[in-house]
Amino acid sequence: MSNKRNLFVIFIIIFLSISCEEDKIDTKKECNPICKDWETCNEDFQCILKENRCNSNNDCSDNYHCSDNSCKKDIATCDPSCKDWERCTLDLNCVLRENRCNSNSDCSDESYCELENTATLHTCIEKAGCNPKCEEWESCNEELKCFLTEGRCNSNNDCADNFYCYRDKHNCVEDTVIECNEDKSSSEIMLPFDRCGRFDSCNDSFDCKVGKRCENLRVDEDNDGTYDGYTRSCCVDGLRGCSSLEESCQNEFDCESGLCETNLCIEYK
Repeated sequence: MSNKRNLFVIFIIIFLSISCEEDKIDTKKECNPICKDWETCNEDFQCILKENRCNSNNDCSDNYHCSDNSCKKDIATCDPSCKDWERCTLDLNCVLRENRCNSNSDCSDESYCELENTATLHTCIEKAGCNPKCEEWESCNEELKCFLTEGRCNSNNDCADNFYCYRDKHNCVEDTVIECNEDKSSSEIMLPFDRCGRFDSCNDSFDCKVGKRCENLRVDEDNDGTYDGYTRSCCVDGLRGCSSLEESCQNEFDCESGLCETNLCIEYK
């Protein structure tokens, strides 16, 4: 009987020991996403490089290079020795360190090479950009002002003679259409719904490709073969009007732009 009692006591002691060990299990949180093999998770749950590990040569001290995410000592040193902004390769050649430079050509288009300020000497510095940011068809000048890139435009006035502004792309396009719509003819196209569908939408003819014009197409949304009383501006095949901007007009078919307001040909602005 005493042996059974002893076995029971031993079992209880073992059970309590296991329970205590489980209570001691480390509940430390892990970084999310999980850190790489060469990184460790800090108290702020951010992945940082382990000692003597690296992602690039800049993570290593002088005379060391990054290989397989570990900082390894250079086997030899260059002669003559490299500049501070250079490093010696295993081929004993001096090459620029990452983001360092000798001239602007060593930096990206958005950066320049600092050659005056000793604190950042031979370092690629990001250029101060225009604020607000320039449009895709504009460039930022030294005075931090946006200006049109060569060959780009906002209106026909920004293009050379015999060119017009294709405003959807803000490109100056050569106008090869010499003939004009002398008889002021309409395409007679009627839309079955209030959208351009297979045609490109437009504000004026300068939004349309060469050989096309912007026309107010009649809409028959009821599909009963009758005009519903409103139109939709779409690019259609056909000659443009014969009158230029600011010349007199009676309707859209008079104007190269396809817009006639108060008896003058205008462009959409």
